[in-house]
Amino acid sequence: MKALLARPHDFIVDDMRRWLAALGLQPVRLSTLADLEQHAPADVRALVISTAVTSSVKATVAEALAAVRRRFAGTPLLLAGLASVASARVGLEAELRAHGLALHGAREPAAWGTPRVALYVQDMELRPGRTEALTAAARRHLRLL
Repeated sequence: MKALLARPHDFIVDDMRRWLAALGLQPVRLSTLADLEQHAPADVRALVISTAVTSSVKATVAEALAAVRRRFAGTPLLLAGLASVASARVGLEAELRAHGLALHGAREPAAWGTPRVALYVQDMELRPGRTEALTAAARRHLRLL
């Protein structure tokens, strides 16, 4: 199963790829949002969007969210960034609300595996020795149990 890096950021992408591969997923870095059309929804287990200001995909977070929700409405979503989950939640409030999404960190209770919940991945959670809570939440959210 694939994990599409729909809006990757170079600062976190290598760690994200290693972590996704350790979960048993095939990380696929997209070049443009149009590349979403090349992937069948049945083959995609996760969508990852970086919340960084810049990305190699020339699209805003809002544009990336709209594109992935249009093509992969029921596929689990992960948002990744440097900020805390609380800061990310505040900063992305309008974008999340537009798609009926609730953003949760790995250590927060959530209805994992549902289309209305997005798992937030903070960059420091991808460092060796710090992935345990994130991996447990991701397994539930991505239905990898």
